[in-house]
Amino acid sequence: MSNRKSRAPSRVIFASTVVLFLTFLTGGAESGPPSPIAGEWHSDVFVDPNLSGNQQRQFYFTFKQIGNRLFGDVLDVYPPEKPTGRPYGLLGKLDGNNIEFEFVTQWSSGPKKELFYGEVSGDKIDIVYTHENLRPVQIVAKRVAEAGSERKE
Repeated sequence: MSNRKSRAPSRVIFASTVVLFLTFLTGGAESGPPSPIAGEWHSDVFVDPNLSGNQQRQFYFTFKQIGNRLFGDVLDVYPPEKPTGRPYGLLGKLDGNNIEFEFVTQWSSGPKKELFYGEVSGDKIDIVYTHENLRPVQIVAKRVAEAGSERKE
């Protein structure tokens, strides 16, 4: 029986060490609830270095959110501030303030994924935009003011 008592502290220490090690490997605790980002957002106007002729672009995002899942639409506004064309459906996720989403466009060479990832901070999202082995572009999206709201774009 005395042998059993002496093993108990070592088992607790071993179990605690395993828990700490696994926590370290998985990056720690969850980063918390996702930021609420449902609504309309517009990116700043930017020059895409992957297009010829210093062409300016802009994105309009409409996010819908269920928990940490994102869906909605992206409109590639080209030329900026004059929305035309059809929106593309987006899918993504939130992990705390980290955001990641994508949509697929159809080109003559076939479908292409356009990827976005970044960080939400209040009414602003710092985003890295990239697609199919091309240079990434840093952009900023801001929440669009709702009618009757004090929020500003």
